[in-house]
Amino acid sequence: MSINAKYSLPIFPFVGCDHSCKTGDCTSCRETLKAVARCSLGCNEFLVKGGLAGAAVYVAYDQGLLGSGIEGAEALKKAQETLPPAIQEWTDYLGWEVRALPATPKIDFSLSASWNKGVHTVMGALSAAPSRACEYTVEGWKYVKDLMK
Repeated sequence: MSINAKYSLPIFPFVGCDHSCKTGDCTSCRETLKAVARCSLGCNEFLVKGGLAGAAVYVAYDQGLLGSGIEGAEALKKAQETLPPAIQEWTDYLGWEVRALPATPKIDFSLSASWNKGVHTVMGALSAAPSRACEYTVEGWKYVKDLMK
């Protein structure tokens, strides 16, 4: 009996070498096992990355970052208040010496108001486009008629 046959698993029947090699040192079986291991590690890596991405989207949704502009502004304020103390607590716990973090700048700028103003401007221009096109067409015909006289 070969060495690989002794450690054969029913899930991987190719691990137990039943080829002509009597020493249990079958290169093809070893390479096949390595390929299966690489594939399973790749699948696990994909699942871990997908799980982390899903968790990030869930946390962003749960914190209100994917909601309206007002909810996003509130989440930003909450993050600005809670992150510096949390970072300081972890650096103290880990024993890292961190220079003083710069103060977060106070921004008196409403992103949601600016976004809404831009949306209203664009939508207003798009809604007025058909009537403006008619006006420009009438002016163009008048100009062409004047040239023909």
